[in-house]
Amino acid sequence: TVSGMWNQNYGSDAEVIMENLPLTEDEIFAALMIAEANAALMPCEAGEVSYLQYSGYDDKYVLSAGLSAPFGEQDMAPMQEELSAEVDRIAQEIMAENEDQEERYRAAYEAVTEAAEYDDDIAEATEEETVTDDMRILRSAYGALAEGSTVCTGYAKAYKAICDAMGLECMMINGFQDDAGHAWNMVTLDGETYYVDCTYGDTGGGSKYCLFTEEKLRDWDYVIDQEYSIYGLA
Repeated sequence: TVSGMWNQNYGSDAEVIMENLPLTEDEIFAALMIAEANAALMPCEAGEVSYLQYSGYDDKYVLSAGLSAPFGEQDMAPMQEELSAEVDRIAQEIMAENEDQEERYRAAYEAVTEAAEYDDDIAEATEEETVTDDMRILRSAYGALAEGSTVCTGYAKAYKAICDAMGLECMMINGFQDDAGHAWNMVTLDGETYYVDCTYGDTGGGSKYCLFTEEKLRDWDYVIDQEYSIYGLA
């Protein structure tokens, strides 16, 4: 819900009513960080996530969550419009050419890996914690699909955005691969969980990183971040 609201109104507050669900501060931040990661149509990575929680009535709580945007709405709106149009274009082409759900997942993978190239400068800045505001644009789906230059977060957001546009279940996952921070996607196909890593697919891994299993996830040293434990994933 929060992700969807941020997709439509980048930088604005999103309010959610929770019933019989008093969360700890750590749980709230975990949920909001995951929501920010999965607001795939935002044309720029958020700087910070914040919230206020209000006690309501009848065991209801109101959570007002906001994002800090490094650029103003006037600057972001055209990029968001461009990104949405590109995502819709790709999704419509894929659906016109592929009826099968698995084929659509694979076609989205191919679309993202063809559109984007891995940006070593952003990767180095991320590791050194010197990411600039302009780099935050490239770390989004906009970077992957409109600018053609991104890192793992942009690959994962772009893949989710296209899957969302086709009505396919998809979540962006943050965590580690071989002890290095990483982002990839989790999807559901025929009731089974699979994973997609457009980054590794685009940097030499090929098709084996599209729809790989839980067993491969463990064999290849992927570890889902502990914040996803609130959804039973970590």
